[in-house]
Amino acid sequence: MKHKPWHILLIEDDADERADLRHMLIRGSDRQYHFTEAGFGAEALQKFRDQPDGPYDCIILDYFLPDMNGEDVLVALCGGGGSAGVPGSGGHGAV
Repeated sequence: MKHKPWHILLIEDDADERADLRHMLIRGSDRQYHFTEAGFGAEALQKFRDQPDGPYDCIILDYFLPDMNGEDVLVALCGGGGSAGVPGSGGHGAV
């Protein structure tokens, strides 16, 4: 039985980190994924509000973004009424 691809909003300002996260998910599962990516918090919030490809199944959120921190993004996301899970990531060891 073929599963519907999971739609993931990947919020990470470093393009190499985004690529690594995509590859880890793809290699670690037989499930298919559809990624929507954002490098800034404001961009992510806009994509979350618009959701052009339907609701997100999961959001992967970097804590250290150029325009806002992950906590601020998360608070804004929660205020949007969404129901996706949000694992966090941060490359500075302070999360």
